[in-house]
Amino acid sequence: MSSTSLESCTQPANATRRAFALGGALFLYLVTLKMWLAYVYAMVRGVPVLDGMSGWVWPLIPGGDFAFCVAMAVGFATIFAIGDRTGRWGRRFAEGIALGGFFAVAIFSCFSTKINQIYGWPLDIHHMRAGGNLGQLGGSIWAYVDAASTLMVALGLAEPWVFGRPILAGLRRVRWAGDARGWVVALALAAVVGGAWTRVFEGHYTYGLKKNAVLHFVQYYEGSPTPINAPARLTALSGSAAADPAMRRAASLIDNKPMPRDFAKPVIPGGMNVVMILLESTSNQFIDPRTTPNLDALMRHGLRFEAHFTTFTETYKAVYALFYSDYLTDLGGHPAELYGRPLPQRSLAEVFADAGYETGFFHSGYADYANLRYFFKDKGMRTIVGALEMKDQAAGRGWMWGVYEELTVGRLTDWIAARKDKRFFAVYSTMFPHHPYHCPIDERPFDEGTWEGKYRNSLHYVDKNVGTLLETLDLLGQRDKTLIVFMGDHGETVSTFPVGHGLAMTLDEIRVPMVYSNPVMFPAPEVSRIPTNHLDFAPTLAAMVGLPADRGWLGRNLLADSIEPRLLFVQVDQARIRGVIDGDWVFKVDDKGGRAGLYSRSN
Repeated sequence: MSSTSLESCTQPANATRRAFALGGALFLYLVTLKMWLAYVYAMVRGVPVLDGMSGWVWPLIPGGDFAFCVAMAVGFATIFAIGDRTGRWGRRFAEGIALGGFFAVAIFSCFSTKINQIYGWPLDIHHMRAGGNLGQLGGSIWAYVDAASTLMVALGLAEPWVFGRPILAGLRRVRWAGDARGWVVALALAAVVGGAWTRVFEGHYTYGLKKNAVLHFVQYYEGSPTPINAPARLTALSGSAAADPAMRRAASLIDNKPMPRDFAKPVIPGGMNVVMILLESTSNQFIDPRTTPNLDALMRHGLRFEAHFTTFTETYKAVYALFYSDYLTDLGGHPAELYGRPLPQRSLAEVFADAGYETGFFHSGYADYANLRYFFKDKGMRTIVGALEMKDQAAGRGWMWGVYEELTVGRLTDWIAARKDKRFFAVYSTMFPHHPYHCPIDERPFDEGTWEGKYRNSLHYVDKNVGTLLETLDLLGQRDKTLIVFMGDHGETVSTFPVGHGLAMTLDEIRVPMVYSNPVMFPAPEVSRIPTNHLDFAPTLAAMVGLPADRGWLGRNLLADSIEPRLLFVQVDQARIRGVIDGDWVFKVDDKGGRAGLYSRSN
């Protein structure tokens, strides 16, 4: 038999020895991944991943991997035993099945380790559902591929030969390793080591170092949601709340005294149009004269809320908050899967449509990604244009996340021109500067050698298209008759590595711009320092144009003479972090390790 055959690394020894060799090779590979993860955290980032733990427990870190690999060896032995009874080709087929399982676990574990380095938590179903279409995520995934990750993938594919053959050679010298005694020893060790691993590390957050990727994924897997009987659920919740004395006594954690409005109330002219600019992945700190000169200029005749926060650091939940003035709690999936019909709540677009406005949503990304279209279809938005509707025009002007911004601005300005004699509410939703921060123009004022420079260039590209939109409004004579409002759906971490969103409860990710601009309404710049979030956007915008807010909206009208103080809730889903903003303070809870912290948002 050829020495290069895959079978040669698992044959001619019996099924048990071959299974132990393959399971042992897998275990050594998983230990190698843990060493890589520990190196990145401890040596590259200076994070004390095992701070406070005695050195004697460190060998137990891969205890879960050991128990898992023994279980995998049981599966390998079963496959090999069946193959051995079916002749040469059956044996080879069985070997292929076993090696396929090995490679699947190895590559999945390698990918999970990379995810762990980014989010501090191994890959789980929430990451996958938040990511959605892997084809669209391709560019972002590729941006994180480096020499180390490439080497780890190659090692995983070579592991049966690199470690499997030497282990098998050693096992041939151990007589009892090929019979029932070998299984007794292996299973006993798995029980002891696995039990000690569970006991020692229970309740300790180790940045994912103690986790086995497959076991973690299975542990936190949640099936797709099914429709909820909302009336029954509300009745049950109301009954339990009424019976709980603590619930009846509950009060706000903050001073309930109303806050006076801290800016001059604008004059509200009748018949005002609205253009909403929804900026992808845009932190408040990056709106400045050099990066975004056109957006910065809008603030000279605008009202800026400098303490404005997102509700979720992912787009579709943030968009829900903006248009429905409500928190979208963790449902395990998208609301479309639960309702199977349009949302029962009234949307901001419906308020405008019912008032006689022409309504349109123009998105440079795919409107069906994360099912954004669901929030607008049959909910007041009469025109919906996404990358799918513009793909025929996109030749040479498309990327993995959609189409270039000039295509979207072109469709939007054509739509406005056709309705210049009517009142309109238009949404321009950008897809740039989404990771990996592509910039398709030559004008790049920042250093492309840094993540922040790449990000600022991508945002600068968006701003140039905002300038085109503003010029068109001027040419159409609509600028003074149009209230322009811009905000970020969520922020972005780019000043530290890893970059992206959904990473951490930092001001970079949770504090976003919200500006209302019109030269007639705001002849001079106004600034509010009242803490606000996305829930306040819809009722405030409605008030800005003289429309009534829906009674079911949770947000506040920020034009009121006095404003009710609120605790503002924010969630970083991918990293499993929840937070409460109370005035100048941010309280956060990290569900990964059960840790909590308090910091000032002013710092």
